[in-house]
Amino acid sequence: MADDLQNEEVEETEVPSELEMALAKAQENLAGWQRSQADYQNLQRDSEKRLSEALNFGQSIFLMKLLPALDNLNVGLEHLPEDQKETSWAKGLVQVAKQFDEILTSAGLEKMPSTIGEEFNPELHEAVGHEESEEVDNTIIKELKAGYRFQGKVIRPALVVVAKNK
Repeated sequence: MADDLQNEEVEETEVPSELEMALAKAQENLAGWQRSQADYQNLQRDSEKRLSEALNFGQSIFLMKLLPALDNLNVGLEHLPEDQKETSWAKGLVQVAKQFDEILTSAGLEKMPSTIGEEFNPELHEAVGHEESEEVDNTIIKELKAGYRFQGKVIRPALVVVAKNK
């Protein structure tokens, strides 16, 4: 009988250590599963972000290709002879330009405000010429083409002429 008590004591001490080992293994497996879940969620967010950036990049390229057509349409409207401005075809052309502008705006394209009188900023402007001036220096005196933003990023800087001191 003494042998049975010793065996029971040995078994009792083995059971808690096996249970503790099983609990530790379960905790380890749970922690691994939680890490995997977090990694998967991070991968999903990263994939969505990259997809969104790729779509925005593609849209910005497309919009940039449309800008020369819009520029040419606006130049044509600026050079309409006074006696032709009230004709039906000229009014139609103005409506086409407005519609074109509305479509681009609804796609997320934003025309930057005119910069005449502002200080030259290379992040927003591209200097295509300089004119000497005694009054101001490094100030925009002419805007040749408007600048545009898409999703808050400049996709085309404004083409400007900058004043410089003599």
